[in-house]
Amino acid sequence: MKPIRLLSLAVVLAVAAGCSSCESELDRLQAELSDPSAVKRAGAARILWKVESQRAYQLANLALQDRSSVVRTAAVRALGDFKRIDTTNALIRAVKDADPEVVREAVLALGKRFDDRVAGVLLDVLDSARSGGGVKETVLDVLRRNGLTMRLIGDRLAAKRLERILRQWPDAGPARRAALVRQAGRLALAEGLDVVLDGLEQDDDRVVVAALEVLDGRGDGRALKRLVMLSSSELPEIRRLVARQLASHGSEGISVLWGMVNDPDPGVRLAVLGALMTAGEKLPAAPACELLLSGEDGHARKALELLSKSRLTCSGMPVGKVPPRGAATDRLLRLFLEYESAAARRTIGSLLAVVEQPQRPIADAASVWLGRQEKAASARIAKELGRKLVTCSRLLESWPKDKLAPQSGERQGSEKRGQQLDDEELRELYERHGMKLRPGAPRSVADILSRFRPPDMDESYGLRIFDPLGNRLRLEILMLLFSLDKLDRANAEELARRFFELGDPELSGRIAAHFGPAYGKGWVGSCQVAAKLLASAPAGLAGGPMRLLLAVCGQRYADSVCKTLKSASLRKREEMLNAATGRVPECMLQLAKKFLKGESVAAAARMLARVGTAAALPALQKVLQTAGPAARLIVLEELARLGDDTILPRLEKLLLDPEPSMRLRAIRLLARLGTGRARKALERAMWDPDRLVRRLARRELEGENGHGKGKTEETERRGRKVP
Repeated sequence: MKPIRLLSLAVVLAVAAGCSSCESELDRLQAELSDPSAVKRAGAARILWKVESQRAYQLANLALQDRSSVVRTAAVRALGDFKRIDTTNALIRAVKDADPEVVREAVLALGKRFDDRVAGVLLDVLDSARSGGGVKETVLDVLRRNGLTMRLIGDRLAAKRLERILRQWPDAGPARRAALVRQAGRLALAEGLDVVLDGLEQDDDRVVVAALEVLDGRGDGRALKRLVMLSSSELPEIRRLVARQLASHGSEGISVLWGMVNDPDPGVRLAVLGALMTAGEKLPAAPACELLLSGEDGHARKALELLSKSRLTCSGMPVGKVPPRGAATDRLLRLFLEYESAAARRTIGSLLAVVEQPQRPIADAASVWLGRQEKAASARIAKELGRKLVTCSRLLESWPKDKLAPQSGERQGSEKRGQQLDDEELRELYERHGMKLRPGAPRSVADILSRFRPPDMDESYGLRIFDPLGNRLRLEILMLLFSLDKLDRANAEELARRFFELGDPELSGRIAAHFGPAYGKGWVGSCQVAAKLLASAPAGLAGGPMRLLLAVCGQRYADSVCKTLKSASLRKREEMLNAATGRVPECMLQLAKKFLKGESVAAAARMLARVGTAAALPALQKVLQTAGPAARLIVLEELARLGDDTILPRLEKLLLDPEPSMRLRAIRLLARLGTGRARKALERAMWDPDRLVRRLARRELEGENGHGKGKTEETERRGRKVP
């Protein structure tokens, strides 16, 4: 018995001695935690776990409040190494730290203490918009290592978001409720639709609009009943959104749509026509044709697109509904040049044939696009083009070229004889543009421009003021030329070259854009004119000459192109880069690489990717390190176009972006790459909390498998249908 008592006494004395040494060690560490040096404070915090006690735990908690992120990171690592004391609460506080590295270490430490509570905290971190610096990737890795599948993670995230929405709904005002409805509508949970339907029945228009934007054809009878009521709303925006939804509600929805065809608002009528086309109904041409003639330009374009897709014309339109010929013809000619598809030009031609008088050259040209290819019409068009060529030549030659009156303050005698606009020429110039020449009025071209150019006008405005041809004449010439091109190619090419060589920047630029690439070497004789036009053309008119020079003029004009590109304004530079196709001069490639560092990142990246040389890859990869967010996305798109799989880590990171639109963009780029790793990333995206992201990921995978005939590996393994 005595030996046992002696042994117990020895153990007590040893423990007491150990505790005494522990306390002295903690005293030393506590002193170091107050040291001015962050390195020393971090060193002390990191080894607190070795002296595991309540006091050590308290010191580690204090270190979590240190001003240095290095010290806080060391404290988190120490808390993660504690064995006997539960440090979960302290680590949960650490995941709210502002520094991503501190949060990442806290996530890793919590992964060792995983339970339902920790899972909820980590899902909150994953759902946080401010989580960056690799935090979300770490959270996903920890959750998966602890047995959570991507589907379960996505569903639990969606459930947390829905819980937050339902908690905020009762006390939310109209603006906040509208935001909550939009969030609920994107959730990949059926319960989210209940919030949307509740929003649809609210009295505030803002909430109703939000609900209509995310309803997406769902809701069956409850939604349809409310949509029918809203179809007569006083607010055009609500009626327009209702029309888009009704197409998904079968015959009842379609019958309501037919009742909205004559809605007084043109935007609503367009939405109704689009919905009827989506539902497979035969589109009525008359409402769309009326919008094409008399609606706003934006509505006219959309009406033209609807008519073109439905392959409808306006041939049977009553003459009484046609507006006066001048305004209607101007709009139709502008649209003719803007839309190059045969279907669109056929629709425009059918209207021009109604608007213009029979036997007029424009009516003849319009009939070409309706399939009427008569020799007599071809002769009349060519004859009219010959007359217009003479008219253009006379106007351009009679215009006082290269004459400038002296700048303000300069003496009249300082200019060379014959280089001034005389009083008669100045008076004619002013009267042509609706101004009177009064004493003291600006006399020089520069002064006139600075006095009369509106501040929001670009540099091409000067051409429109000093414009001997006029826009209507150009529009007619271009339509006649393009129509003759379908009837008599050789004659059209010859006339086109003669118009081109007149040197009018806009007319020649559009002719070059249409004829140059198509006719190849026949345009070599016009290269000098094209180079001169490119150098003098303002932004908006440089693309045509640029394409012509690159297509047929060869390396002789490479220096001219590169010199113009180097000195061009930002808008003109980007237009030239966007027009560059085919064989691009080496000097232009080098300039494009330089522009990657400046304001033209997007245009330069597109050009380098379009040219597709292997030498473009390093330059595009390098700019990813310095480009801003918007430019970086465009560079990623171009690298994906080139099949560069080094961007995969960036795209995987983009799949964790808090903004759904960014995740959608990442999915499209991953699908374009098509590698095995990209496919796995798409499979993970199928369980995103956002239903639209899930839908796009599924479509991209199904398209890869043969338009829905295959299944993803995860779906086959689980035996479940992808939602």
